[in-house]
Amino acid sequence: MTGSLTAKPGDEGELIVHASYTTAYAFDALPSEARRPADIVPFLRDEQDYVIRKAPPFAKADAGLGFGEGAGYHSNMACDAIKTGILAPQYADKSKPVDGAIAVDEADTYDPTKPLPSTGNCA
Repeated sequence: MTGSLTAKPGDEGELIVHASYTTAYAFDALPSEARRPADIVPFLRDEQDYVIRKAPPFAKADAGLGFGEGAGYHSNMACDAIKTGILAPQYADKSKPVDGAIAVDEADTYDPTKPLPSTGNCA
């Protein structure tokens, strides 16, 4: 995992905390299942704002921590599994072959200081 947290003032009574991070999840695999190292390492890249509001000026019910804007990108993941909220490596996806992964600049793709890619492998 790599990334950063930054904070900036929002509207009156708000603090916006921006999280930008990349996480790699390594899975164990049988030699017959994985054809290359990337087959067992799905990546998740997230850009997420968290908004902290204080009361006053906000009502007590609206104060505290909440989600702001956010976006994510994933690669080398099983598309069938991610649709159900489960993280699995791409080779586990029976509906899509591992071959034909999207061609990307991997250094930029996984670097949280670079712009978030717009398309993952389940596009």
